[in-house]
Amino acid sequence: MLGSGCSSLGCDPDSTVPFGPSIGGVHSAECKADLKECSPGHEMVKCKGTGPELKYYCQQCSDTAFQPNANRYGDRCRLRKACYNQFMRYRDYGSTTRDAMCKCEPGYHFESTDQRACVQNNYCDRGYGQTDYGSCERCVVGSTYSDKKDKLQRCKTVTNCEKDKRCTIKRSNGTGDNVCSTYRVKNPSKDCANPPPVHARNEQNGGLSEGAIAGIVLGVLAIIVIVVLLFLFLLHRRRKARAENDQIDPDHLERLASQIVERSAKEEPYRRKVLTASMREIEDNINKQIWSLPQELFRNHFQDAKYELVVEKYKDKDHKYAINGYMQDWREWREEAGDAVQELFACLKKVKREDIIYKICSKFREAYPEVVIDAETQLENGVVSRRSKRQNKEGVMDVLFPCCSAQQKYETEENEQVKFMLDDSKDAAATPQTLEFEPNEKGNNSNDSNDNGALTPQEAGDVYRERPTPSAPVLDDSGNIHIIIPMNRSVSYPVQASS
Repeated sequence: MLGSGCSSLGCDPDSTVPFGPSIGGVHSAECKADLKECSPGHEMVKCKGTGPELKYYCQQCSDTAFQPNANRYGDRCRLRKACYNQFMRYRDYGSTTRDAMCKCEPGYHFESTDQRACVQNNYCDRGYGQTDYGSCERCVVGSTYSDKKDKLQRCKTVTNCEKDKRCTIKRSNGTGDNVCSTYRVKNPSKDCANPPPVHARNEQNGGLSEGAIAGIVLGVLAIIVIVVLLFLFLLHRRRKARAENDQIDPDHLERLASQIVERSAKEEPYRRKVLTASMREIEDNINKQIWSLPQELFRNHFQDAKYELVVEKYKDKDHKYAINGYMQDWREWREEAGDAVQELFACLKKVKREDIIYKICSKFREAYPEVVIDAETQLENGVVSRRSKRQNKEGVMDVLFPCCSAQQKYETEENEQVKFMLDDSKDAAATPQTLEFEPNEKGNNSNDSNDNGALTPQEAGDVYRERPTPSAPVLDDSGNIHIIIPMNRSVSYPVQASS
């Protein structure tokens, strides 16, 4: 921006400063004695310190001014309209070449064409509608109507019953709409003069009016659509949650980034979406690169040392707000370019923040399932395999019946087991635990008073399944398993079990 002139920039008035593209006229930042006119969006300013010969240069209008025409010296930039008065909003903020436009809030109108003030609309009675400047006009009987008294409603067009193959039972008088018949006729101009009998109308509608039938059908369809959409949303959210932990390797990241760049160059809405997501990630993650980032962003700007002006502009802002300012200025300059995303990724690579590119690509990974590992796949020892039909079926059942899902059942059983262990440990602190065996098992008891005899592996497993508090098993010389009772885990140290 050259709005502050050469003196504020500390430049030589006779030096040439690159300027923006011409807008249907001639302009220059170079002080010239023969400068004839400046292009729209600029004004002619006298150079300072040019000696006895007067020289001029073109200066761009400020952010609050505009100049719609090519101009000469003395034709200054004009102030844009300010739409900050009560009940007023901006319709168009304008630019350096056009003025801003205002509008009034609903229920208000401009007092005159100069758009200086918004005043409240008058209340119009039934049969009268609002106009552009708040006055009431009578609705044309038979063509338009207004059925309520308020300060917003305009005259509305009446319903054409004949166009819908229906008869007009009651015509509008300006305060209400036409009333149409519930039955249809083949030729309204002839059949409406002699309407069919009541039984013929019921036979035609199958005992119900067509409005009632249509309402029932639409209601059923709406319920089905809502259920299907809800199911798809829950299934998508579940699959997305499973896929969030899947990592993208460098090769997949490069392929994904290239496809995002290619699509951004072709589709402007998608490009804006990617740039908006990129701004959030850059604001949240840029740290030490706060100085090198604007330098890379504005390296190719047509104005020399543009990044210094941008840094100076936001030097008093907080860290995050300064980065937001850099990105906003850069988007105003480069957002319309097809290679904006590609240039932004290149800048992030130059400041050595490929991790931000990774986060940006991760937000759009679902649109490219052929590149990344989507929610339908999983890694098993580094090999990508499709989820089994059983897993997919369990996922669908979990969405339809979350209370009966396998995961819910497992968590419930686990909670019950933990509760049983806690209760059992409390009982163990007060009462010794003993196990009773058959007489042939008691004969193999060891000398330890707490040893309940040698057990087979199956019997030992039964003990551990029934009582979670015994100690680790002990093997004797013959390979038999002994379990020592009692054992209170709440007051003892953990022991590594042997195989």
